[in-house]
Amino acid sequence: MMGGDIHFQEYDTHLAERLKNILINNDNSYLEIGIPLAINSVEGYKKEVQEFWNMNMDMGRMHWLSLCGRKRTFLNASLTRCYLDYEEKIKSKVWFEKLTGLWDGKRILIVEGDSSRLGVNNSLFSNTNKIDRIICPSKNAWSVYDSIKLCVLKYAKDYDLILASLGPTATVLADDISRVKIRIVDIGHLNLEYNKFIEDGEIDNSNCKLIDELTYRNQIITTLNYI
Repeated sequence: MMGGDIHFQEYDTHLAERLKNILINNDNSYLEIGIPLAINSVEGYKKEVQEFWNMNMDMGRMHWLSLCGRKRTFLNASLTRCYLDYEEKIKSKVWFEKLTGLWDGKRILIVEGDSSRLGVNNSLFSNTNKIDRIICPSKNAWSVYDSIKLCVLKYAKDYDLILASLGPTATVLADDISRVKIRIVDIGHLNLEYNKFIEDGEIDNSNCKLIDELTYRNQIITTLNYI
């Protein structure tokens, strides 16, 4: 929104304007917007994470306030980063349980980059009824946004929930798809957090049905490439 590239998305004027409009002029009653928790507090974060956010917010808070205002209420976008940043991990298991409850017993459609592989070799989606995937470019997904949107609309009726992990493109997708009363959640970096949660032995994966490579490939219903 401030005019710069990020490591998986080059700056695009149209994308920046869509993001600003969503944040400033949210006219979509079906959309809930999350912003970083650190705008208000870094309590509970590890020292190096506190230092990062304090440095970032020296100038960043001014921009956030100019775009968000001071009197609106937002969700906590940092909920999808609910493990790695925290000094004490005691609440992380509860947060993961609440998040995975969103898709408990549901048919889900995952819209992700080609290197994301959400839930592969972990138990993040072991409680779902069905999973299918639309695979998009991991970098500069915005360049094929129209194709992504049309593809999601084509298949959405067959699912209870859509999960998107496509950087800022997922934000715009959530706005457009929710407007037609289809439930969609941008789950950000949750998979990375969950993998570390398992790696540190915080949860036992041994009795869960994991998504292996063959299963992952069979779940792909469409792959969208650069035009």
